[in-house]
Order: sequence, then structure tokens, then C-alpha cells
Amino acid sequence: MKLTMKKLLAAAVIPAMLALAGCGGGGGASGSTPTTPSKTSSTPASVLLTASSRAVKSDGSDTTTITANVVDANNIGVSGATVRFTSVSGQLGTSSGTSNSSGQVTITYSAGMDPSNRTDSIVATVQNSSITASIPIKVTGSTLALSTTQVANSTNDLKISAVAKDVSNTIVENQDIRFSIDTTECGGSSSCGNGTLSASSAKTDANGVAKVTLTPTASGPVTIKAQWYNSAGTSTFTATSTASVTAVGTSFVVTTPTENNTAVSLGMTQAVNVTVPPTISGTAVVNVRFATTLGSWSNAAKSYTKPYSGSSMSETLTAGNAAGKANIQIDALDSKGVILASLNRVFALSAPASQAGTVTLQPSVSNVAPSSGGTTNTATLTATVRTAGSPANAVGSAPVLFEIVNSTGSGEEISPAIAYTNSSGQATTTFTSGSQSTVGGLQIKATVLVNDSLTTISDTKSIFVNATGVSVSLGRANTEKSTADDANYEMGMSVLVVDNAGTAVKNALVTLSIFPTRYFTGVRNDSCDPVDFPPANSRYVAGSSTNGFPNEDANENDTLDPGEDTGYYDLNGDGALDKDGLITPAHATAGAVPSTVTTDENGVASFKYIYQKTYADWLEVRVRAKVVIATGTTESTNELKFRLPHLLSDATPCTLPNSPANW
Repeated sequence: MKLTMKKLLAAAVIPAMLALAGCGGGGGASGSTPTTPSKTSSTPASVLLTASSRAVKSDGSDTTTITANVVDANNIGVSGATVRFTSVSGQLGTSSGTSNSSGQVTITYSAGMDPSNRTDSIVATVQNSSITASIPIKVTGSTLALSTTQVANSTNDLKISAVAKDVSNTIVENQDIRFSIDTTECGGSSSCGNGTLSASSAKTDANGVAKVTLTPTASGPVTIKAQWYNSAGTSTFTATSTASVTAVGTSFVVTTPTENNTAVSLGMTQAVNVTVPPTISGTAVVNVRFATTLGSWSNAAKSYTKPYSGSSMSETLTAGNAAGKANIQIDALDSKGVILASLNRVFALSAPASQAGTVTLQPSVSNVAPSSGGTTNTATLTATVRTAGSPANAVGSAPVLFEIVNSTGSGEEISPAIAYTNSSGQATTTFTSGSQSTVGGLQIKATVLVNDSLTTISDTKSIFVNATGVSVSLGRANTEKSTADDANYEMGMSVLVVDNAGTAVKNALVTLSIFPTRYFTGVRNDSCDPVDFPPANSRYVAGSSTNGFPNEDANENDTLDPGEDTGYYDLNGDGALDKDGLITPAHATAGAVPSTVTTDENGVASFKYIYQKTYADWLEVRVRAKVVIATGTTESTNELKFRLPHLLSDATPCTLPNSPANW
């Protein structure tokens, strides 16, 4: 029998249906219990925040891990939930995340760009819900240091400085620091200080410092408060500093004279007025002391201590007969004589113009190049006016007339023509050369004026207008003589100055100097001549009395520099020359010459060279003469070297010593 396709399908479906009916699909058999498969909720019910650390450093160098736990109503973690995070002032590693299979989302947190100490709040919100949670994190480690210093403006103002630093001790700029005066620290007592601040807030600068100024209005201790505000405008750190202040109007200050270098004529007086507060730094002022280096006070002494007599005190300085700088010191003293504060003034004491007795003219150079075109060449003329006799005091405020006695008419000039002396007795002006060179030099004259009238107090010097300059030579006498004390020799010497034509230069200022270039060791024989000693097999350096040794001061600066103490004798036989820690020979052993001389009408200036007999034969010296030339030509300097001689009368018999350089 053959079956169709439809009949085959029907035969397969019917048994299947019967099988389902047997399993209870139509109501089931009596006593059976149906089972319900388990199901996990996917709906967030709450979120909980935790942190690996509840504090981070203010410099942003560390982090804490924030974990958000998202759970359903049965406290089972919900996966796939989006959680968003916010912070008030810190820095988050990310702003959102999706919960994992355990319902957790983690992010990092640091202090960020705000270095202030604070408590930040991290808030987590589950997306598309009102479910939130928050956790506080402390930012710590920053410091604020407050200091007060007196402002150097002759007032009682205080400079208030607040220094902000983070936890790594690094300065922090652009921070908001607010300042105030805290009167509660003093309990509101009338003895408390008070004042006004120049500003209530300030930003820290590149050095981390915020500054304001306090001007006191009441004397006593005053407490300054500084508060560091974060970016949210909340005070995060407070620092205080207490200082003692004196009210405005009672500061310790010199009111008369108001400036230094006040000119006072000899024999005249000068009032010194001082404002003195009753207390300084909280300590009562008991005495005020006036002291001076020149002149005297009303008690005829250089120091005068007076009892405190109120805020205004005065004393009078009388200039004596000695000119110079009078350094004045005024001290506020406590009951034990301890200095609470000091003030200073400087007075310039000098003789009045009416007491002028001498004037000395000195050009800065002896030769000036001609001026031509747009080029001008100048020299400074300095006239020094002093009283006659001894002491020769400086004369202040004296008018001095400068003039060219023999002008060439080529444009040379002096400006200003009249200059007044300062407290040191010096008046200066400027000489400008003309277009022509001079033969024999220009005569420059300085004359003191008294009551606008010329006096006979004058001095004349030469200035040469020459492109090549002048020449100077040195000479010495072939004999010497003993001085009155028989301890020194006196040798006559001279300089000769001529111009480029060989003409004698009158009134030329020549600068002299002397230096010991070599020294010699040894002893004298019966003829008083130097000979070597000890013998040649000694430990002296060879040739000591013949060739000598160069001055150890190689750079001629009168200072024993490293490597200059060479030594010349092996005392202990160790093969090394012994050193004495001194310059050998000392500069002074060369003797003395005048610092300057001025040539006469023959171009000659004579002078005396003095040296000690002790060093005769044992030193070689160099005498140098220099005419200061503006053009800087080498012919302006000349020098003479020679070994110091002894007088024949001191050699028969020999009364002169052996070398001072012998060990």
C-alpha cells in the first residue's frame, strides 16, 4: 500500500500531540508541582562609594582610587550600569564608567591644579536615575607662613608677607590670601594695637608671597591674620603673626634736618630735632642719647644722654675747629641702657669762605689733544681750598674763579667759570681744548673769591694742547747726606719735563712713586762692602749678595698672593726653601718721595728721596715719574733703577749693619 506525503505527516504529528498531553499540558496529573526558572534583576537600586585613601597630597603627586558599587534592591551587583562622577575642586581620572560583572566602577582622584588644603566631595550618579552617593576626600600638606617687618620709610608701617607652599615645599603663585587684624587675640584691651591694611587680600606672586602693608593707628601688640582661600572661595588655611606697633605720629624719626650732608660752618650750630615714642617694641623709652664723631653737644661733650621728656626732643650740635664728616647717632634707650632703636644723620663740617687761606689747582691731565670737527677733548680742573695754618681745614661754599691766563684764541674754554667748593673744600670745572696746539702750555689759574671780590689766594698750573704730549726724565745727585736723626739718608733728585719741541714745561704736575725691585743678603767686610755669607757651601741660594733676589711682590699690590712667598734659604736642610709668610722686602723699605711735584719755569722739579741707612747696599729701588697725558703716549713716564748707596763717612770705620734679609 502506498502512502501519500500528507498521510505521512499526519502519522508523525498525532503521536507527538498525545505525548504532550501525557505530560500535563492539558491540566496535568493529580499531585504534581510546576517549577519556575530563576531570574537576576538588572535595575539599579542604590550606589555606594569607597576610597583606597581618604587623603591626597596638595601638590597632586599622588592619587586615591574611588570605587562605585551599583546594586539592585537585593544588594546584588548590577552590571552594565553607567555611572557619572563629579568633583568640586580636584582632578578625576575619568568622568564616567560602566559597571563590571560585580557592579563596580573605579576611577582615580588627585588634588589637581588647586594646591590649597581642603575637603573635596566626589559625587557619583547612576545614569538615567536619581541614584547618587558622595564621599569626602581631604587635600593636605600645604602651608602658609606669615611674617612682619618694619618698612624702611621712616614710619611705623609694617610689611606683611604671607608665603604659600604646597606639601613638597614648593612655592605656589596666584593664590588668594586674605588679610585681617584680629583684635580678639588681645582680649579687646585698650593696650592692643590697631591699624589699617593697604588691602584686604592679595595674590601670591612668582615667589609665592602675598604682601600688604599695615599702618598703625593705635600703639601696642597687633595680631595679623592671613587666610588662604581655595578656588571655591572657602578659607582652607589660617596663619597669624603678632607684632608691636607704634601709632602714627609718634614714630622714632629725625625731623630736623630731614636729609644727610647738611652743611655746617665751623664754629656754628645745628639743631637736631627728634620725634620719640613713649614705647618701642613694647618697651618704655627712658633715655635718649646723642653722639657725634665731630663737634660737640650742649654739654660740651661728644655724647649726651637726656631723660625722655615727651615725643618731641631736641639737641644742638656745635661745630668745632675741625672740618670733615660728622656722623650723628641718636639712640632710644630702656631703663638698663639697652638700645631700642637708633637713628643716623651726617653733617658736613667745613670752614666758611671768609677763612680761605690756600688754594691748590690740579688738572686731571697735563696734556689734552686738540679739539676738531665734532670731537672735543677735555680735562677736569679741581681746586682745593683750605684754611691757613694748622689744622688746614677744608673750606666749604667758597666761590672759585677759573681762568685761562694766556689763551690762544683757538676756541679753548673753561665752564663753568665760577664753581663753589663742597664740604671737602673742592670745586671742579671743565677745560675744553681749542683747535690749535700750544708751545709752552696754557696757564690755568684758580682764584678764591670773597664777597665777589678777587683775592690773592690763587694757584696756577699748565695744560698743554698737543697731539704728541710731553716727555719727562729723572735724575739723582751723586752724593747723599745723613738726616738730623742719623737714622736716614737724604738724596737729592729732580725731574725735567719738556714738550715735543724740547721746550721746558712750566707748572707740569708730575706723579712720583718708588718700589724696591730687588734685595740682597750677606754681610759687610772691613771696608763696609757687601759680601756673601755664609760661605758658598751654605744653604743660601747662590749669588745672594751679588745678584740679589727679585721682590716677592711680583704684581706690586702690597699683598702676599699665592706663590709669591718664594724663600731663599734652606734652614733645616730638607731641600726646600723656607718661607716666612711675609713680602720680602716690604714696600716701605724703599724709602719715601713726594707723591707729586710741580715743575718751575725751567721745567724742573727738585725733590728729596729719604731712605733708611739699614737698607743701604741691600736694596735695588725703582723711582718712577709720570706726567698724566690724555693721549696716553709712552713718553709720559720715566723711571730710574739703582742700588741704594751708603755714605763714605759711615764706612770708615764701618758702622752700617749687615743685610736685614739674613735669616
